[in-house]
Amino acid sequence: MQKSLTQEDLVRLGVMSTAVTLIIAGNTLALRVFLRKSFRMKKSNYLLINLTFADLFVGIMGIPHIAITSSQVFIEDRWKPVLPILTSFGFSASLAFLVSISLERTYAVFFPMKHRVATSRQYCTFSVITWAMAAVVACLSVEQQDKDIARTLHDRTFLAITIITLIFLGLIVVSYFSIWFKVTFFKPINKHQAWKANSKLAKTLFILTVASLVTWLPRFIYQFMNNAEKPGPTIASHYFYLVILSNSFINIIVFTLRMPLFRSEIKSIARSLCGRQIKHGVRVEHCSRVNQSEPLKLLSARQLSPKI
Repeated sequence: MQKSLTQEDLVRLGVMSTAVTLIIAGNTLALRVFLRKSFRMKKSNYLLINLTFADLFVGIMGIPHIAITSSQVFIEDRWKPVLPILTSFGFSASLAFLVSISLERTYAVFFPMKHRVATSRQYCTFSVITWAMAAVVACLSVEQQDKDIARTLHDRTFLAITIITLIFLGLIVVSYFSIWFKVTFFKPINKHQAWKANSKLAKTLFILTVASLVTWLPRFIYQFMNNAEKPGPTIASHYFYLVILSNSFINIIVFTLRMPLFRSEIKSIARSLCGRQIKHGVRVEHCSRVNQSEPLKLLSARQLSPKI
């Protein structure tokens, strides 16, 4: 028997649907921008591309959540763990790539010469390792939320997740503090263009990381405070899911506000789409005029032709 949805459920579904739509549309547009030649030429953008893929994956996994909640879709027992694992994988990948980006920026600021000669293969290897770490965290997270596991295993899994999360946060804090210290107290006498670009990009990614952590920390604190009981789906957990979901759209806002090249590429895409629509409209109007004039031309030709 299906349970009727309350007004609060409908409001939550409406907000979630809007968030998922914005995340999918925004990150799809961001991927189109990042995959352009102007961005692909810079190897450090490879991590941003992977971060955008992770955020897009989070948005896509929000669709089955909405379907299950709104229509009370029945899921077989063997498929029940799949959705939480994939959802947790997307969130974990998003956080893991924030850590990878902070480490990469630290390396770029402290070792600029070595950073310039880094190969695409090294960036791809770094990305694969980051995805693997996200998969491990996702499996641990789902295992920790399983109500059927023993209490001892539950506590150990929760401890492992807590340690990994604290390590992630520690790496981010240490990385950006090191960058700030380097940029503030060890400025080069002649500020060349590459140094200025690295400093600006580091500030942009720092803002991005802070905004992301603001959406991550509430849920982590909530789970830590409620570890006495094995967590299950509650009203509070649904709201924290919405907060974390917003993280996957914040990145697009930061990119647009802080990266001029990203803005210019978006404007270029918008002009291209508008131009195609205008050309399509003109072409349709021209075809309609031609089709309307064809009978008149045919009639005139018949009138002018000699009668036999």
